[in-house]
Amino acid sequence: LVQSQLKQSLQMQKECGYAGGGEEEDLFSISLTMLNVGVVCARQGQNAASITHVKACFAIQQALLENDNEVVKSTAKYLESLLRRRTATMASPTMTARSKHYGTKHEVPQ
Repeated sequence: LVQSQLKQSLQMQKECGYAGGGEEEDLFSISLTMLNVGVVCARQGQNAASITHVKACFAIQQALLENDNEVVKSTAKYLESLLRRRTATMASPTMTARSKHYGTKHEVPQ
């Protein structure tokens, strides 16, 4: 999903003429960086941090692109999957027991 989104994003960047280093290109590049950081956090099990970064990416993309844009839709889908994963993890009895044992606190982003 993420590789597909990256390919779509790069293609869209070319099609929109984001090659001159303008403000929109910079913001779009920042959104991709935020997405990448979010993916890395998710793979490391840092779900709250992952959600925060992907939400930032999503907000930037929404500001730059139409809501029906494939990149925006793909980011929304990935964000939804992270939120579902967080909900499933928080509801897991194993995770709850582990959290109590190790004193881990789960942060829920606003």
